[in-house]
Amino acid sequence: MIAAGLLASCPPLVRSQETAAEGQEEEEQEEGVDTSTLPPDVAAVLRAQLDQALANSRKESPSPAQGATPEGDRRFQELGRLTFDRSPTNVIRELALRASGSRTNLGPAQQFQSDAVVGDWPAAGRFLATLPPAEAARLYRSLVDQMTRALRIPPSGPLPPDGGIAANVPQGSPATQRPAPAVAILPEEVIAIADAHPGPLDEETAQALGVLLRGTLRNPGLLEPVVAQLRRGTPRLGGSDPGSRAAAAALLIGAEALGEAGPFMPPEPPAGEPGEPRSLDLHARFLAAEAQQARIPGEATDLRRRAWGMNLRILRHPSGESPGREAALRRLMQLAPHTAQGADGAWIPRLLEGTPDQRMSLLATTANLTASGIALRDPVQRQRNLLFARQLVEGLLTPAGANTGATPRWEKPLEVLAILWLHEAELSSLRHRKARPRGAAYDAYGNAISPGVGDYDPEELQNRDPLTPPPIPHEGVIASAPTPAWLDRLTPLLGTRVRLSLVDLHIRNEEEAAALPLLRDVARVAPTAATRAARELLRSWGRTHNPNGNPNASEYQARLGYPQGMPAAGIPLTRAAQERNLRELATLARELKSSVPGAPDEKALVAAFAAAHSQAEVYRTEDLEAVFGPVRELSPATLGELLQSLRGRLAGQWRSPKTQQQAQTHRSDRELSAEVTRGYTLLSTLVDQGIAGAPADWRLHLARGAALFDWAEFDYGNKADLATYGAKRDAAFAALEQAAALYARVAPTLGASEETAAPYQQWLNATLGASDLAYLSRPAEPSPKQLDRITAALGALPQPSRDRHLGLLGRALSENLQSLKPELKPLYLDAALQVIGDHPSGEEARRVLTYYKDLLREIQLDLRVDGTPRVGHTEPFGVFVALRHTEAVARESGGFGRYLQAQPGQGFTPFGQPQPSYREDFERQARERLAPGFEVLSITFHDPKGGPRGYGRPGWSESPYAYLLLKARDAAIDRIPSLQLDMDFLDRHGQVVLPIASSPCPIDARPETGDPRPAGAVEIIEILDPRELASGRVTLEIKASAHGLLPPLDSLLSLDQPGLVRSPVPPTPPGIQRVEASPEGVTAFSEQGWSVTYHPDPASRGEATFRFPLPREDSTKVTFKRLEQGDLLLLSPESAHQGLPLQPRGSFRRNLGWLLPALLLLAATALWRLRSLRRAEATQQPPRHPAPAHPTPFSVVGLLERIQQDPALHLTRGQREELQHQLEALRKAHFGRGPAPTASEESLRTLAKHWSDTADRAS
Repeated sequence: MIAAGLLASCPPLVRSQETAAEGQEEEEQEEGVDTSTLPPDVAAVLRAQLDQALANSRKESPSPAQGATPEGDRRFQELGRLTFDRSPTNVIRELALRASGSRTNLGPAQQFQSDAVVGDWPAAGRFLATLPPAEAARLYRSLVDQMTRALRIPPSGPLPPDGGIAANVPQGSPATQRPAPAVAILPEEVIAIADAHPGPLDEETAQALGVLLRGTLRNPGLLEPVVAQLRRGTPRLGGSDPGSRAAAAALLIGAEALGEAGPFMPPEPPAGEPGEPRSLDLHARFLAAEAQQARIPGEATDLRRRAWGMNLRILRHPSGESPGREAALRRLMQLAPHTAQGADGAWIPRLLEGTPDQRMSLLATTANLTASGIALRDPVQRQRNLLFARQLVEGLLTPAGANTGATPRWEKPLEVLAILWLHEAELSSLRHRKARPRGAAYDAYGNAISPGVGDYDPEELQNRDPLTPPPIPHEGVIASAPTPAWLDRLTPLLGTRVRLSLVDLHIRNEEEAAALPLLRDVARVAPTAATRAARELLRSWGRTHNPNGNPNASEYQARLGYPQGMPAAGIPLTRAAQERNLRELATLARELKSSVPGAPDEKALVAAFAAAHSQAEVYRTEDLEAVFGPVRELSPATLGELLQSLRGRLAGQWRSPKTQQQAQTHRSDRELSAEVTRGYTLLSTLVDQGIAGAPADWRLHLARGAALFDWAEFDYGNKADLATYGAKRDAAFAALEQAAALYARVAPTLGASEETAAPYQQWLNATLGASDLAYLSRPAEPSPKQLDRITAALGALPQPSRDRHLGLLGRALSENLQSLKPELKPLYLDAALQVIGDHPSGEEARRVLTYYKDLLREIQLDLRVDGTPRVGHTEPFGVFVALRHTEAVARESGGFGRYLQAQPGQGFTPFGQPQPSYREDFERQARERLAPGFEVLSITFHDPKGGPRGYGRPGWSESPYAYLLLKARDAAIDRIPSLQLDMDFLDRHGQVVLPIASSPCPIDARPETGDPRPAGAVEIIEILDPRELASGRVTLEIKASAHGLLPPLDSLLSLDQPGLVRSPVPPTPPGIQRVEASPEGVTAFSEQGWSVTYHPDPASRGEATFRFPLPREDSTKVTFKRLEQGDLLLLSPESAHQGLPLQPRGSFRRNLGWLLPALLLLAATALWRLRSLRRAEATQQPPRHPAPAHPTPFSVVGLLERIQQDPALHLTRGQREELQHQLEALRKAHFGRGPAPTASEESLRTLAKHWSDTADRAS
């Protein structure tokens, strides 16, 4: 707290133009203190110490109401409530009222208000002249301030840095971010308003009018007419009167027209004389402005030197009450880096030269400067203020400064400055984030991305808040922190608070070593706070020395030269780096233990050790002892934490191949297994050593039980023998039970904060299949025997300890649900509630489990055979799978269409988990369950767009899901096993997956052939291919479709024909094209194709004639087609039934008698011309692949295909490639998507002739 006599002579701390014009806030503005802009603790200190100073100020300058008559008092209150609205609407309204005569009988105050609104400033000036001087000045300043606020004047530029709108309106505030409002105030009116002042203008009022002038101009280039008017002079501004000229200079300074203010400046006081303070202030501002605008370097340097000396004269003025001291000090701080006098910082101690009162005044000015800067949005300026205060106090508290007047009365200002520093330190701790090395950015997969694209910067978003200034960076606040000598002058509690803030800043700035000396000092006064800070220091050390943590939160990558954002796989931790980290951690732990009571914290130290250690290497005994000391000397609490950390890593990351790959260890599976086994051996040894020293400590037995269980599960995964697995598992449960028993002995002696449900929780976890719920990956039915033992162990606790532990376990149920996999939640809740029973703490868990069971009752998975259950074991049959559910659950869950999606949904569930692929999951588990007894020929899912349908049960619907095409493997199969569909729902704890299982479906597979499957709307297309007719063979292509499951081909068509032999038709299952639902039922649409070859029976006499097979059922629709030169020709039933003769065997035998002699004669005649006869014969024989007479795209494609498939042709590789290319071009041009081009018959004929000739040459 600062003495009243000191601050009574100081300028106002903060004068905000955003303060209201009435009430208490207006009073505080008039008094010079706006506590709304200060932190609460600073405001409390300053207000308390200013009370006396303000009281003295009121005695020296009585308010207008003091000593006044009741009539004057009423007028004073009435004037204080006046508002001056100069919006265009209000001005026009007031003018209209005056024109109508409605304003003729106004009182003096209302008349003044009307004159100000319409701009009748001479009349307003006459009224002000009738008031007492102090009352007139107060009303005039209220008028100017209201008009200035209405204009929402933007902040001024860098100069003047002391006052004006720049100091009063924080940059970036709402007042500076809105467009200029429509306010009817003209620049000429500002001069008239100045002339309406009841007396000579003081500098402060003139400068306020200058701010108003700047707001009316908005453009500095429009100032020339105003300057010309000032040169001519007005009653209050410019002209030849020295006072009016000084007022004109102040007006132009307020309008930021400092260059134009030069001619109106008073003469510069001689160097040897003190000078008038206000004149010194004007010249200091003017010189600084000219230096900024100077373009010649030498000229600017000289102007800065003169401005520096002028500001020093203000600070050293003999009166000690210069109104511009704070502004002068701020200007010196801005000029220091640019002048020879201030560049080295030696000027700050020289400021202390003078009398003790002058030094006291300087310190008070510094406090005011720092306090007024708190609301500034420029963190650089605020840091400069803090740093100057530190340097000034440092010079004051040096031995030389102490000898020249540093007395105990300095302690109060030092406390205020420390509180101001605390405000900035806390703001920096809350809102600043340490900058990271910037460079190439990478996504989660290692791909380079543009830095900053899509980044989320919370600090940047926070700093957009216009009501809170941006924080000073940590290092800036640390650099300006109070020195040790300064801290020694503070009260013990305040000094401790400052040291704690410094510790916090060092930790956040990742400077743990610098925080240690401060922690020692804090521990002497506040050991509990020091212990908490030591815990945070260890956590920070673990984060900064963890190369495997978040790469965006550690400097480890930058130190190793890796790009920012690169995945951790690229940062191998060498053994040397690990040993260096551990040595540093050991030193830190020793220093904390020696200086801070209760430090180091066991959990924090173990976490720091784990962070500094490689994630791919198992702990070594020598590393553990280097940090924690000999195992036998460790406390059970520390050893227990260490063992649990070691066990957790063995159960998770150390056995993970992915972790080994990221660490680039190049271990084989065998080496990895050996490393994990070494870890479990080390863990077992450490547990045994710990139990030998503390046999009754339950934490060590708990660690043993969990470690043995994890070890057993690891051996089971490595296919160890069941005897070894069973022995370790039994030993694990025995150790867990013993840990619970040992804990029960000490539980009654523990306080409420020391009680824990860990022994029972970990025992329960192991019963479910993993010692930690995070590693529980597969649902396993818990052992009822172990659940009963856990229940009995809890029941053995005495009351009320039993109820408290049941409450701890019950509350943990809801918390654990957040970390469990969704499919494990029902199993976990069911087992845990068997242990808790009806204890009230399990009420929430019981409600959740009841919700799960209600869902299972309202959703059923139904299996139904397509047709009768008599399916046989040689033919396929179909099975419908459907979800049957209440209409309410379908409505509330949004339907079940997502379970029919072919691919997993894009994105994630509302709780951050990847969207599952329901169809693929169901198909995988269905094939696994059906494989032992059935061949799963196909699984076809229903159309996702299809909705539910009724099936005869009120309030329920059926959503068809899939159609299974199965075939029993043998006659012994008597049922379809239960299938399961995992369905996800949302509850208040996140996502849950409930297994919806079907009942087994009975079938009869004993007969070889089952009953016919339902099939309707059967359609058959028969296509005859006569291309091998010359060889006496034809091929019949058969395509069939049906609403239902197609029967075998023999059941559809009469295939056998007299005199012909057909090829056997292998049994093939039909293809299920789709599944559709209708009001009549659910139908599977099937299709199937066969190929049957016919040729004459050698044992048959007479002609062999092929006829299209006829359907066995009259309802079957049949279409007949014939392939003719690549075209499909539709045949009428009559043509199809006429028949196609194959080889005419009888005619050949009758003509054999004369054909044989003719052939012999021809052969004898041609012996002497054998070669020429062969050529002639080759010329006369028909082409092997004749071109079609009337080529079409279809017939030409058929020709090219036959040439391509003819094995007797000896085409070259280049010919085959050309043939394939032209064939693909024809298909794409004439049979692809889009309109087919018009092909000329001539081009097709040319192409066909070319390849027909090529085939003949290659035959």
